[in-house]
Order: sequence, then structure tokens, then C-alpha cells
Amino acid sequence: MLVREKAGKVSRIFRKAESENIQHHHHTKGQRNPKGLITKVRTNLKETCHRLLRDIPNIRIGIIAHGDFCDNHNYVIKIQDLTSDVQKLVDFAAGTPATGGGDTPECYELVLQKAQQLDWTEDSAKALVVIGDCEPHPPSYTDQKINWHDELNALKAMEVKVYGVYCNSGYLSRAEKFYEELAERTGGCLLKLANFSLITEMFLGVCYKEYNKEQFQAFTEELKQGGNLTKEKADLMKQLEVSKPADDNVNYLKKYNYDWWDFDGDHKNTPLYSYNAATDTWTTYSKTTSSIVSTVGKKDEKLKTPPHWAAMARKNKMMVNLDQKKDKIEWDNVKMTFEGTLPQTTIISIHRLQNKLVWKKYLTRKTELDNDYGKDGCNEISLFHGTTPDSLDNITDKNTTSRLDRGKKGRVLGKGTHFSVDASYSDSYAQPDDEDHKYMFLCKVLAGKPCPGKGNYTKPPQQFKDGPLYDSCVDIKKNPKVYCIFQDSQYYPEYLIEYV
Repeated sequence: MLVREKAGKVSRIFRKAESENIQHHHHTKGQRNPKGLITKVRTNLKETCHRLLRDIPNIRIGIIAHGDFCDNHNYVIKIQDLTSDVQKLVDFAAGTPATGGGDTPECYELVLQKAQQLDWTEDSAKALVVIGDCEPHPPSYTDQKINWHDELNALKAMEVKVYGVYCNSGYLSRAEKFYEELAERTGGCLLKLANFSLITEMFLGVCYKEYNKEQFQAFTEELKQGGNLTKEKADLMKQLEVSKPADDNVNYLKKYNYDWWDFDGDHKNTPLYSYNAATDTWTTYSKTTSSIVSTVGKKDEKLKTPPHWAAMARKNKMMVNLDQKKDKIEWDNVKMTFEGTLPQTTIISIHRLQNKLVWKKYLTRKTELDNDYGKDGCNEISLFHGTTPDSLDNITDKNTTSRLDRGKKGRVLGKGTHFSVDASYSDSYAQPDDEDHKYMFLCKVLAGKPCPGKGNYTKPPQQFKDGPLYDSCVDIKKNPKVYCIFQDSQYYPEYLIEYV
């Protein structure tokens, strides 16, 4: 769930598994939201969570609190992962201080990205409640070029419903369309919160709605019988009754005529903030700390696309179906690497993935690691990643393999993306399609300086006290077979292998 106030924003997430997962997100700053919002969340949180655990078996709740990138001196974003431990949630809310920075836009694009990394359970109802009063930043605002359209599509692919809760009717009323889009694209609801005193009822209503219709109706009836169904609460319950399927209209980006909505004109050359991967912090942009901008717009020889790529003209991405005869050397190299540990298979096709933006981000991160550790300190290796047929479009278009194994299955070393030295290992995670064909990626991976992983890691630990983070996690320190990568820029899906 996400809630926003001058002192900070909060977001809540719910999850239902035969149960439910719900994430709550709230903003901890903002000119137009009083401190009473977070106070209200903190005051009722313990009672509300205990009630939900009583009424909804196996429900897990998480909180994302955020300010904005300008709050880097305090914090930009803080996360309590999905849990059924009420005291953890209460302690997190009590220990999350207010932030103070800007007003609009806010870092909702980062919230949508981070929400994908939570401990969502597979085969369960999943909901993200985003509460705010303004729009997200355009990609050019930071050196990470985060596009909220892409992040929302990734959540949709994970079957996370997003409830857009809009808390402003003043001069920022145009931003209502952002919250409407969150809901329409994912099958959630647009909720217009009349005042912050309705936070508890809103949160309970979303949870009960996601659990089942009967529970939601019983909650509404409870409000009526208790004489607590004010006009504002009745309006809120009526909004929650609206159920629409997710909108798959490919032209949705053109739906609203706002400069911040359509990124075709977003060509700002210099971002305002940089992400430092070594310390997991945001800082005011500078060429020395930026992991992207130092190379953007320059004729850097290292950022040229590989010489064996097909001509792309003005295209930014394409897939090339390798021909066994014409591309014999390349085909044979991939085939030999794949069949080295998975010989009892037949390769149907091999596609080369050509994505300029993802390649540049990868090379920039590679240069950064080499600068940190010396020549070849990036520790580049080729590894396999098994995938599912329904995830292929999302991966090949946006390099979103990090979203594939966020569930419990296969998350051995942390809540990142797992890769293996052996194709035979990754084969166990490659699900067949209707024709019994399986799919696996051969990826370039930057392992950097690795350390042993743990299933609950959301990022690698520090190398030493107050020092930089390790760059990846592994199953064993000597000759590891499995790697876990937490940053999308540290891998590049180079080939897609279709096989039986």
C-alpha cells in the first residue's frame, strides 16, 4: 500500500494464496498531505493487521515507504517485505521517519520497480495499493531511465493488481489519470480518497474484495449495521465494487494528452539524480557516480553494438533467427555450450536478442565494475536461465528476467534472478508450451565480487562494515554453479534457445 504525506509516503501490498498478498505503499512527504496520514496508518495498523489475519487465512502484508530522489540525505525508499508478522509491520511503520523534499512529481516509477522484487507467492491473489497525489517522473529524471509504463507492464505480467488511490482534487487533478491507468492496466480499481480518515476502511475493503465477494459484502454490511457508513465511506465502497478486466489496449500510451505521459519527447540529456550500485544509494547527478550518464550521448567505442549483430537502422531492439548454415559458427557455439550439460535434447531454434538500450546499460555496468576492481574485475561469464512461454515477450522486449523467479520456486540464494553454469539445472525451471517446446536464455552475466547467498536476501550484503555491497550471490564460493543477480544491468540475455 502506498500512502503519501508531507512527512513521508507509504505503500501497502496484499497477497492472497489460497490466501492473499497485499502491498501497501505510502509517501512520506508532500505539500498537500498532512502528517495525520502516517499517524493514522500507524495508529490503526496493529488492529487492522490482526483483524485481517483472523479473517483471511495466510494473508501477508508489506509496506513500501518513500520520499523522492531529492530526499537521498534521509532515504528515498524503505521496504518491509510481505509478512504475516504484525510486530514487524508495526515496528517498520514506527521506525520510518518523515522526509521533507519536493512536491511533484514523485518517484512512483521506482516504487513500481521495487514492488516487483517483493516475496510474492506464486498462484495467489496479489494486490499493490498505491496512494498518492501526483504523477511519476519521466525516464530522463535519473540515470537509470526508469519508465513507469514498463514497470507497470511487468507487474501486470506478474498478475499483480494495482489499486490507484488518488488523494488530490486541486491543481494536480490531471495526475488522477496516472492512478486510473494503474488500475485499468492491471484489473485493479481507481479509488478517490475523500479524506485520510478513510485509510483503514479503504485498506480493509481492498483486502476483502481480493479475498472473496462474500467477505467484502459482509464488511460493507458491518459498516451499515454499526451506523458507520457515512456518505464518504459509502462512496468508497461503491468504487470498490467496480470490477474491470485488465485493459490490453496496445494504444493506451496515447490515451492521455499530457507531456509527462508520452515519453516520445523525453530527450533530456542530463539527469538530475544518479544511482550508486555499490552503496545502494541515490545522489545528485555527477559523472563520477552515475552508472549510465557518463556514456550517454558520447561516441564511446566501448558502447558500440557487437560487430556480429544484424543492421538495426533506427530500431532499438530486434530478434534475429539464426540460420544453421548462414550463421554456422555462431549457431554451433551456442549449441555446443547448451548441449555440454544437456545433451539429450534437440534444438528447434536459436534467436539472437539485439536491444541497444539494455546492451548499453550492461556495458556501462561492466565498465563500472572494471573501474572498481581493475581489468576484468567485472567477472563476466555466460550462464543459463530457464523461463516460461508466457514470459517470453516481456523478457525479450524489456529484459525483465529478474521478475521471473521472485516467487518461492528457485529462490535459493536471494530475491534476485538466478542463473546456472549448467543448462541441465536451468532446464528444471523451463516450462514446456502446448507443443512441449521449452525455452532457455544464454546470458552474459557480470558476477563481480560474489559471496554466498541466502534465500531472504533482497540485495547482497556488505563486503565489510560500512563498505560497498558484494555484486552477486553464489551457492558455493569455490567453483559456484548457481548465481543470483540483483541488478538488471548486470546481465544481458544474449540468445533464446527453443528446444525439446
